[in-house]
Amino acid sequence: MKSSVFTAMLLVSIIIGANTAHAFGRPRPTPTPMPTPAPAYNYSAEELEGMRLINQHRVSMGLGAVTPNDFISYQCLDHETYMIKKNVASHDYFTDRANAIQARLSATNVGENVAYNYLSPQSVVTAWLNSDGHRANIEKPKFKRVGYSVRANSSGKKYYTMIFSD
Repeated sequence: MKSSVFTAMLLVSIIIGANTAHAFGRPRPTPTPMPTPAPAYNYSAEELEGMRLINQHRVSMGLGAVTPNDFISYQCLDHETYMIKKNVASHDYFTDRANAIQARLSATNVGENVAYNYLSPQSVVTAWLNSDGHRANIEKPKFKRVGYSVRANSSGKKYYTMIFSD
């Protein structure tokens, strides 16, 4: 009897915790509502160059190019807003972004690369290619779509979020 009561209480606390707060006690960010279809994302020259470099690498390996997706790029932008506010590069709430992308685009695979304080598209792409986990996302053959956003904080340090999906 004590065991089943404890199990029930533990299950309720996990469900409540999973729906209301991050593991570190921070409240979940409120996502920007996204009408259907997603409005066109206005890619900067820096974002376009980063995606060009990623595609150049993928094509050189015999992989197909990934196509920019506005909905995914808005997910990237929301995450950068969060990272800038917290002043830290992180993958916090990646599951929320992945779930939104999976639901909206019927995707089954989603991967994310983040970085901050790089000075150019080439420098951040080079860093990702020199990191096993980031390179695995870039080189995953199943990935066909990409979202990308680059924003600077008030000090001028840039935050980068790139999300891939099938």
